[in-house]
Amino acid sequence: MVESQPSKLLVAGSSPVSRSMKYYVYIIQSQRFDKYYIGSTSDIEKRIEFHNSRRARYTKRYQPWVLRHIEEYNSRAEAVRRERELKGVKDVRRVLEQLGKIKE
Repeated sequence: MVESQPSKLLVAGSSPVSRSMKYYVYIIQSQRFDKYYIGSTSDIEKRIEFHNSRRARYTKRYQPWVLRHIEEYNSRAEAVRRERELKGVKDVRRVLEQLGKIKE
């Protein structure tokens, strides 16, 4: 009898990833400036750490950043679609109000 291995996907330019990988869309807010940033990732903790590091290009000017909102998706395509949708909104505060994250 042959034991089955968890299914792996090969993604161009990366190591194999599990089919059960989750993707996240997030909104972070600068604690010092009136700035928000919307992004997507498969590792939210590592990504927030990156935004608060010296390596981040855009976000390092507005550090420190705090997580205001997060959404989980089963595929990268779904997460990217939602990220684009959120980025298309002119006022991120309005999105956060609608999601119940901040008061009007």
